[in-house]
Amino acid sequence: MRTSPTVVDRGLSLLRRPLPRSTSRTPLVAGEVVPELAERLGRPLRVAVVRNDGIGDWILTLPVLTALDASEHVGTVTIVAPAGYRKLLAPSDRFAYLDFTEGTIIAPPAPGGTLGKVRAVAFPTGSSALASGALHRDEFDLVVLPRWDSDLGFNARAWAVGTDSPIVGQDPAAVPGTTGRERRESGLLDLAVHDPDAARHEVEHHQALLAALGLPTAVAQAFGSAFLGIEPAPAGVRDTVVVHASSNEPKRQWPIERWKELIGLMLERFDGQVLVIGSPADTESIHQIVSGFPERVEGAPGSIPLGDLPRTLAEKARLFVGNDSGPAHIAASVGVPVVVVSPHPLDGDATHRNSPSRFRPWGDAVRVVQPAHALGPCTDACTATSAHCIAQVTVADVATAVDSLV
Repeated sequence: MRTSPTVVDRGLSLLRRPLPRSTSRTPLVAGEVVPELAERLGRPLRVAVVRNDGIGDWILTLPVLTALDASEHVGTVTIVAPAGYRKLLAPSDRFAYLDFTEGTIIAPPAPGGTLGKVRAVAFPTGSSALASGALHRDEFDLVVLPRWDSDLGFNARAWAVGTDSPIVGQDPAAVPGTTGRERRESGLLDLAVHDPDAARHEVEHHQALLAALGLPTAVAQAFGSAFLGIEPAPAGVRDTVVVHASSNEPKRQWPIERWKELIGLMLERFDGQVLVIGSPADTESIHQIVSGFPERVEGAPGSIPLGDLPRTLAEKARLFVGNDSGPAHIAASVGVPVVVVSPHPLDGDATHRNSPSRFRPWGDAVRVVQPAHALGPCTDACTATSAHCIAQVTVADVATAVDSLV
């Protein structure tokens, strides 16, 4: 079963004005875009990659950035993303960075750029994003829109249209949960990559995009290590289990008392430390989790800036265990084995935005623990505003997944 548009989706679609786009554009040929465009211009390309999404979504986009950066036909790559991700995605001057965007209302990360998924709420008309993109007209030879699904309001697409540059992106006509008006915006793209399998993993959608761009499609297991220039410490040196027991959505929050019980089991079975991480907003819950344990268990709310998290995990973590959130994607991308607790039912809608089929961390050493079925009144996905379907996941379920990786 595919996701249908919600009432909010339909309302935003009606409010959104049509985006202006010239019809006299030179066609782009799938499989040859980057080399052919560079040959046409007689120089390496200036490419912008635009997403108005969360941390995990951007981590899954790193293979696209890596392939563009490695191409002899590309001169500069500019990341257009929420301001709070700058130190994570562009820690050096290898990539340019533009904050996305005057057309969104951003709830920024906690002070210091610490953990937590930024939630961006778009103005429904897209007019501000369109105007923001227009400020960068003539700066780019190509704009790439890697998100297979849509950000709220499709503002990434509006920003791209504002630049008046050639646009390559995933075909919105193939996206579940969108309205007819939104699907017709495929005409705004100079090349719409039609990948019809809605349940494919986001990285696999990116591979289809890379193929259309004429770039290599191979994706390494720990692709974040190479992108960020991080050399993971030997497995024998990493003795810490890192726990991220927080979530930006209550329905993704496995109960605190179960995290506490799981940590107790891990202390009995494994040597080494347990480090519970989170944002300053998680201070109280982290204190509840670590209280009563010996010194081997440490809480670190807000003490690891987002830009430092990949290296910290690569150097210390033998295992990462957490809710479905951005830090799990960061851990997997630098080669740390990951266990994720998900609220999405195993027999649920595989196209849903919470489906592990689409958005689990990438890698072979990843285990996702899910409830077998939704808990009524939920059906194809958890729609609750509190820990609901996820509460069916037991400590024994998660401990079994942990044992399989340690």
